[in-house]
Amino acid sequence: MNLEFVDISANTSKPKATIHITGKLGFNSEAVKYMEINEITYFRIALNRDAKQEKNLYFVTATQEDKGAVKIAKSGQYFYLNLGTLFNQMGLEYEKYTIAFDIIKGEHEGRPLFTLRKRRKETLRERKSEDSLQTE
Repeated sequence: MNLEFVDISANTSKPKATIHITGKLGFNSEAVKYMEINEITYFRIALNRDAKQEKNLYFVTATQEDKGAVKIAKSGQYFYLNLGTLFNQMGLEYEKYTIAFDIIKGEHEGRPLFTLRKRRKETLRERKSEDSLQTE
């Protein structure tokens, strides 16, 4: 018998980004590595005009000089973008639901392009009742 053992990573997480209740788009550690995000990362963000019902985002790597480029923010080890206004314009109910995006890498005009594909399932956020807040 000729067995070939497969190296299976215990970490099965995929690169993803999640909208927080504050409207910030946070990136998990796999996304940070995959997208090569650091303290000086800039992106230009786009929507697909041909698919108005689509809730995907398109991030193209940029420089500080590129028109409309936004800089990644960092708090501790956490990278994020404050995109609440954009999510409101897109009709995403991030205050009511947990909304996440899977990230797929491509290319646009010679630059890396990251498609943030909205997951189909939105999870209702757990809310604490006012009674439980008063007793804490």
